[in-house]
Amino acid sequence: SKENLATEGQRPYTLVDASLDYRPDDSGLSVRVFATNLFDARYLIYSVDQGFGVIATRRQPRSIGVEIAASF
Repeated sequence: SKENLATEGQRPYTLVDASLDYRPDDSGLSVRVFATNLFDARYLIYSVDQGFGVIATRRQPRSIGVEIAASF
């Protein structure tokens, strides 16, 4: 059986996402400013040693954006 090895672990991390929404009364317009992974935490989502090398998937880096929507 395989055991968890200290060399294959990762340090604790904190994820912070934030958003701010603005919707004027009855205008049908909305504006959203958002940030995901605000502090740019780097960590593994998935990792496996295939014997010939390690295959790993990492978390998406910090993303910041604006979303504007209108409804009619």
